[in-house]
Amino acid sequence: MQQKIKQSEKKDAVQSKKPVLMFSVAVMLIVGVWGIVLPRVAELPTMQEKIHHLDQKGIDPAAFFYTDHPNAFKKTNAKHPHQQLAHSAS
Repeated sequence: MQQKIKQSEKKDAVQSKKPVLMFSVAVMLIVGVWGIVLPRVAELPTMQEKIHHLDQKGIDPAAFFYTDHPNAFKKTNAKHPHQQLAHSAS
């Protein structure tokens, strides 16, 4: 009887630690990708060319939303998404 209670307590202890462990693994994966993988990708020659190209256009390569930047659609035939919506609604 006592052995069953101890086994049940161990099982509960393991189950209560599982969400914390999963959260920790998720955080470590995000930090690993953001802090190690992405900086190394940014050092690749093809990415350096793209970053240089964006810098020349006055676009911050670290920006999150390129469509919000006024220079994002210059010198192309592409329209800003908001202009496309307004134009198609007319």
